[in-house]
Amino acid sequence: MEHTTSEPATPSHHLPTIRHDGWTGEKMAIFCETLAETAVVAEACDAARMGISGAYAARRRNPVFAAAKNIVVTANIGTIRRQRHSQMTAMRGPE
Repeated sequence: MEHTTSEPATPSHHLPTIRHDGWTGEKMAIFCETLAETAVVAEACDAARMGISGAYAARRRNPVFAAAKNIVVTANIGTIRRQRHSQMTAMRGPE
């Protein structure tokens, strides 16, 4: 009589492993708030206690985080342009 061993069947309903990279909702909020205030990614990462490479990786992996970061950056560009315009106007003086 032939003896065969069979391995236990693997359930087909396994959930995918969720990778946790440390970017919680709270850390993302701190990052975005600090980025909005400073426009410096390194400072925003320090405030959120996360690494710079992790911030760029999170942006690539998470479309919501990328969109939020892009909104903050776009808002900062507008603020910087308004500040430069005000400075130029102040340097030229009243016309």
